[in-house]
Amino acid sequence: MIKEPLLKERIEKYYADQDPRIIWQLSSDDFKRRTTEREYTEYFEEHNYLKKMKDVVFSIEEMNIAGNEARVKMRIQAGAMDSNTKINEVLYDYWIFERGNWYMRDPGRTEYK
Repeated sequence: MIKEPLLKERIEKYYADQDPRIIWQLSSDDFKRRTTEREYTEYFEEHNYLKKMKDVVFSIEEMNIAGNEARVKMRIQAGAMDSNTKINEVLYDYWIFERGNWYMRDPGRTEYK
């Protein structure tokens, strides 16, 4: 399926550097109508707990595509800079295929399990 490699590529770009501008660009039209790039960037910079972590690794565990929607199971692993604390979290992202490409439905609506 042609959509699957494209989705994987977009996910990797989305998570690569945790750059709020790239995350904004890869967000759905609906999300962009509800908030400006500046608002999102400021919010992200203030609330991104991963900035306090080291060795952050994102990995795709599963992708389920149904038509123009996808549910992606992701794993985040990292260590805290100031202690021996490590995180190993599973989350679910929701992507939508619009205008010929994949976009994160709503960056604020990721589910953590």
